[in-house]
Amino acid sequence: MQKIIITTAALLLIITACRRSSDQTTVSTDAAQEQGLSPDFMNFYMRFHTDSLYQMAHITFPVEGYVPNIGLDSTELQSTQWQQEDWIMHRPLDNSAGNFRQEYQQLNNMVIEYIINDDERMAMERRFSKLGNEWYLIYYMGMNRVSIE
Repeated sequence: MQKIIITTAALLLIITACRRSSDQTTVSTDAAQEQGLSPDFMNFYMRFHTDSLYQMAHITFPVEGYVPNIGLDSTELQSTQWQQEDWIMHRPLDNSAGNFRQEYQQLNNMVIEYIINDDERMAMERRFSKLGNEWYLIYYMGMNRVSIE
């Protein structure tokens, strides 16, 4: 009896997750059209943030970029090469407080994403490139104090 309950609960979770995923795909396609981003990039972007194995397989390690300097008063950037063993998973932006804005630039087979907090004068930048038929994260600047004009 206990096995039946556990199996039923697992199936309900899977069904719910599949429905939620397909709903998000519809929303992301609309967002892609609004922002001028290709639907294949938006599908990649959503999966990149929800599937950890997929994310790790779609990063070109070592990744050039800059470490976060949130706790510093300086806007001086410290370069780094992000390594696979030190990578912290990227999750979808929670902007429920409305403090951030996202901007994208699509240049042929590259998308540059900026996540900006104007009040705190901070920004994060990621660059994604289409290599062959797949998108990959190729650059990451963590949240840094920047001079925003």
